[in-house]
Amino acid sequence: MQYKQYDPETLKRVQEMQLEILKDIIRVCELHDIRWFIAYGSLLGTVRHQGPIPWDDDIDICMTREDFEKFSAVADEALDSQYELVSMARNLDYPMSLPKVQKKGTRFIDRTFIDAKFRMGVFVDIFVYDYVSDDGDEARKQAKKCNLLDKLMILQISKFPNQGREGLLAKLLTAVYLVAHYVLLLVPRKWLYSAYKKEAQKYRSAPTKTMICLDELLGDRTKATVDELFPTVPLNYSGVTVQAPKEYDRLLTRQFGDYMQLPPVEKRVNHCPDILDLGE
Repeated sequence: MQYKQYDPETLKRVQEMQLEILKDIIRVCELHDIRWFIAYGSLLGTVRHQGPIPWDDDIDICMTREDFEKFSAVADEALDSQYELVSMARNLDYPMSLPKVQKKGTRFIDRTFIDAKFRMGVFVDIFVYDYVSDDGDEARKQAKKCNLLDKLMILQISKFPNQGREGLLAKLLTAVYLVAHYVLLLVPRKWLYSAYKKEAQKYRSAPTKTMICLDELLGDRTKATVDELFPTVPLNYSGVTVQAPKEYDRLLTRQFGDYMQLPPVEKRVNHCPDILDLGE
């Protein structure tokens, strides 16, 4: 797969803009006693670089389902007016189960969503953690079902999802995805989203010891126990105090292995979009 590259000044501006979004999310969470923590590549950047990974262009945070619902309930009034919370619960034209806080008046659109009605801007991702079975096999089944439903919702919006492959296989997949897209248009979007929510929250009334974000398929690498996540601990991210999972070293090792080792240059990739408008 060929990745586009930013010019250094544009990447710096994107990172700065995302940091300002993060600061406002933190302000709202502190004001309303909402738990959150930095995660995935952003947690790696926090520990290894005390800020973003130098070539990275997104910020990932997590909230439990309950905390995200608290955040969603106050977001419209509490967030600075230049930002907005976007999610499928708020707008069925939104293409995926992963919510974001984005800056109004900007555009950050990769090829997957070029044809989507919903226009996404420069953002901070919010990965929502749900309870899953403490049994590994059962947890994996639940994650696979949710991931499949998420991909179907994306495919319903996008004719040409970015599948990360090249050559003959890419052409075959493109043809399959195009047919599937038109078939999925016959399925009520509200039904797909309801099915996703039901599967994601199947253990909500009987919480387990294990949690995971169910709209990504990284398997056991991102699964965590409640005791590994909470209470969170403060770390420095570009001069901002962020919350990190209690056992962040263990979680980073589980996901990335020797995470303090820099990857080879050819693997230092990002999400440089096809359409980028910083509104400036």
